[in-house]
Amino acid sequence: MAPSRFGAPALERGIAILELLAESPSGLRTEELAAALDLPRSSAFGLVRALHGLGWLDRDEEGRNLLSLRLFTLGVHAAERFDVQRAAAPHLRDLRDRLGLTVHLAVPAGDDRVVYLDKVDGPGIVRFDTYVGKQVDAHLTAVGKALIAELPADRLEATIARVGLTRGTDRSPATVAALQAQLAEVRARGYAVEDQEEVEGVRCVAATIGGYEQPAIAAIGCVGLTRNVPDEQIPQIAAEVIRAAGEISAQLGGR
Repeated sequence: MAPSRFGAPALERGIAILELLAESPSGLRTEELAAALDLPRSSAFGLVRALHGLGWLDRDEEGRNLLSLRLFTLGVHAAERFDVQRAAAPHLRDLRDRLGLTVHLAVPAGDDRVVYLDKVDGPGIVRFDTYVGKQVDAHLTAVGKALIAELPADRLEATIARVGLTRGTDRSPATVAALQAQLAEVRARGYAVEDQEEVEGVRCVAATIGGYEQPAIAAIGCVGLTRNVPDEQIPQIAAEVIRAAGEISAQLGGR
């Protein structure tokens, strides 16, 4: 295999074994895995033994390794976010029609990033540099701040210590204290605002889906140019976003 890209060679090799077996429904013997992935036989046997012990692999009567149903369970959990997408879709369109803004649906991608799961462009010719599948730093977006506001403080601080605080503009939070102050405001008012912190001239207002009775599983946000999201209209926009988020949560059995 190629040298480790992320400083975790054993983990990368284990994932490579799982991905190769996903493409081999009839299974592969351990020596076949070693050859296909250019792994030392001893390493391959050790990794396969660990994956069996952890419940990620099964073995058939002929000694071939197969993916276990435990991976299916993970897939089911991953698919739950697409239930969110289906439930949210009409509400995103409704928000776009009510407010004339672009609307995003995002889900966590770890504790420091979010990924856009859906997007409905606003009217007019302005288009924002976002797309389904794009990952962005959580602390630079309203959808991200709405989500990480629910993280325990020590967990957030540990994440920031590990990955740092990137800055999009001079308005971006530059310290843990500055970000924590923003997140305290999010918790107090029930919605997040991103004011030209990722891109100059762009504002976003967001609220979480889920939460309170269960952890937040997603967030929706309305984004527009500052002239279309003036300070005096933010409470009105936030009320619409919170209403939509609450309706989606109710559909999913949340709030």
